[in-house]
Amino acid sequence: MTQREVNFESDPLATLLSDALRAGPGSPQWHDAAQRLAGDASAEAREYRQLLEARQRLESGRNYRAVRAGPGFTQRLMTALDRDPAGSMLGRLLPSAGAVAIVSALLVVGALAGLAYYLVPRSPSVSNNPSTNAPGIERLASLYMVDTVSTVTFDSSEQPAGWRPIGSMRMTFARGMKPALAPAGSSAAAPMTQPAAGGIVWGQPLDPASAFAIETTLRLPRASDELVPEVVVAEQGPLDRDSATAARELVWLLRDGTWSLVLPGGDVVEIPAARRRDLGQQVVVRLTFDRSQAILELNGVRAWAGEHKLATDKPRFAALRFLKRGPERAAETIAFQSVRLQRPAAENQPQSR
Repeated sequence: MTQREVNFESDPLATLLSDALRAGPGSPQWHDAAQRLAGDASAEAREYRQLLEARQRLESGRNYRAVRAGPGFTQRLMTALDRDPAGSMLGRLLPSAGAVAIVSALLVVGALAGLAYYLVPRSPSVSNNPSTNAPGIERLASLYMVDTVSTVTFDSSEQPAGWRPIGSMRMTFARGMKPALAPAGSSAAAPMTQPAAGGIVWGQPLDPASAFAIETTLRLPRASDELVPEVVVAEQGPLDRDSATAARELVWLLRDGTWSLVLPGGDVVEIPAARRRDLGQQVVVRLTFDRSQAILELNGVRAWAGEHKLATDKPRFAALRFLKRGPERAAETIAFQSVRLQRPAAENQPQSR
């Protein structure tokens, strides 16, 4: 091919060729240029046709560098994988879309169930739930017991003023209140090996429409089933002078290292907060109550709260009591060290209903 200068701006044939080369084979510009050069036998037209042929060969060569999936390629591939052992193993290891959908649905249902568990209110069992948040309980817990009715520290031999003895078992008050030991060789020693009860009761009835708190400190050298200390709120008349009991009582007690609360009617609530490690030290028991609710605290921690089931229209009596079930040596194990009886200021007392 001879070298010559081509003016693409002034030569119409050169302009047509340039447009055809840019558009590529199959384009309208390519078709026009091919028709124009077909009947031209000049050397210039022959050179242009050679350019078009070279461009067409380059265009046809692209098919060898491109890889395209033909019809049915995906189906044939999946069929081959199912027949191939390695492909079958891969299918078993990778979860299918259906399995993923089922697992996702189960996760959503589980999340909704957990959310409903925390949002839907449940009726708590007062006897088994020490953190009851009923309005009456929280109202009772918010009262400030600023009016001290009686406070006694058992560090002298005299019976405390305002408290009177109950039961057949005599108490001593020096270095803590505890059952008195019978003198050695006394004829009273034999009966003391039999079950007996004794203690002290506040001499004035408590108004059921008012809130009160009785708090006592116990010294617990060891666990014992022979001598049982009790904090008592009795209903109606004074406790029997001989048996030291009443027909209906709310009682906290410690027996063989286990705290319990006994409701009127005989229902027993075991307090799970009690542990044997609490023995050998002082334990502060506080029982707060109003017309219908009560809160039990051990060492300042709420252990139980709920309805005390005492009558709402009968006077009450607060007492400290021992039940003696074994030999007299048990009388030296446990002692009440102090007691305090309190109520809120008059203007903060709950209203009668």
